[in-house]
Amino acid sequence: MVTQTNRYAIGYRLLVGGGVIALDQLTKWLAYTGLHRPIMVVPGWLEWVLVTNTGAAYSLLDGHRWWLVGISLVVIVMLLRFHRWLGDTAWTKWGLVFFISGAIGNLIDRVCHGFVIDFIQIYWIPVFNVADMAINIGMGCLIAEWVLVYRQSSSSTSS
Repeated sequence: MVTQTNRYAIGYRLLVGGGVIALDQLTKWLAYTGLHRPIMVVPGWLEWVLVTNTGAAYSLLDGHRWWLVGISLVVIVMLLRFHRWLGDTAWTKWGLVFFISGAIGNLIDRVCHGFVIDFIQIYWIPVFNVADMAINIGMGCLIAEWVLVYRQSSSSTSS
């Protein structure tokens, strides 16, 4: 049964997820239309640079747009459908909000442009975007949840 409090929590997560997608698309549009040459933000550390990526992370499956669209859709639908199996804690819920929002942001690029727009360059990692940050935040939340549950279960079995 969905209570009034649950409705507010669901609405808030939907609002945050929609905000992540909107911020991702806005920043990509700004980069794609206005970033004609790299801009050094923090010398030796952070730069805005426009990169288009037809693959996934680290250019895996480069040039296989529709495979990546299909994989993204399957992952998003499966997470939405079976999210309760992953857990019912705040870590899991927020992890899924960020992960799914990021996946949708990059999916929009793949469908509309045929590539993902990346523009944030921190020198020791590949160029990325807001959607990639959301995916990593989501994975961080899910990993934190797993670690916390693992620690709780191992401490309760050892006592």
